[in-house]
Amino acid sequence: MTLRIKNIDQKYILMYRIIWCILAWIPLIMMIYTNLSSLSPYSFMLFSSFTFQSNLFVALWFTLNIILYKKDLKPKILHPSVHGAITLYISVTFVIFVILLAPLYIPTGIQIFTNLMVHYLIPIAMIIEWIVTGSNSEYKWSYEWYWMIYPIGYLIYSLFLGGFFNIYIYPFFDITKIGLLGLIIAIIGLTTFFILLGALYIFMNRTLYKKLQVKE
Repeated sequence: MTLRIKNIDQKYILMYRIIWCILAWIPLIMMIYTNLSSLSPYSFMLFSSFTFQSNLFVALWFTLNIILYKKDLKPKILHPSVHGAITLYISVTFVIFVILLAPLYIPTGIQIFTNLMVHYLIPIAMIIEWIVTGSNSEYKWSYEWYWMIYPIGYLIYSLFLGGFFNIYIYPFFDITKIGLLGLIIAIIGLTTFFILLGALYIFMNRTLYKKLQVKE
């Protein structure tokens, strides 16, 4: 059974997605241009950052939803589980930056704008969008394990860069500074956070979905 949010006209949801789709692409394009124009050997690190990737997921998700707005049969890439996964990843970007990275990062110039967008406004906008539309179908608890595939793959990739090229995208992966024990604690902490936050999103979805069914 597919449920729709009765209190909000779907046209307003579409308008919201269009606005934030545009706003999501702007900082990404600016970041790509700035990094590639510098021709630094480390320019590729932008594409390796979890922040860039999670914001790219959001921009692509908004874009596809707009393009396929009138199609009743959506492709698998717009499956509700993908919606939840992207919301989880961008939420982690927001929380981790605010708690761990913001005190270490002082943006200047155009970075002030891009930092505000990719670390604060885009994540919040996506979370709001999920709250409004994310209960249209019921999540399964098994989604949690599918959602962990990307973070685990990203972790392996980050450790590979650090171990073989001495490139550490984030300070909590830099074993040369935090040591092996610090790295293990960071991995356990991040993994636990992903699992707990993912479980929270699934719980919220299932709770809201059941309430909507009762109203039906």
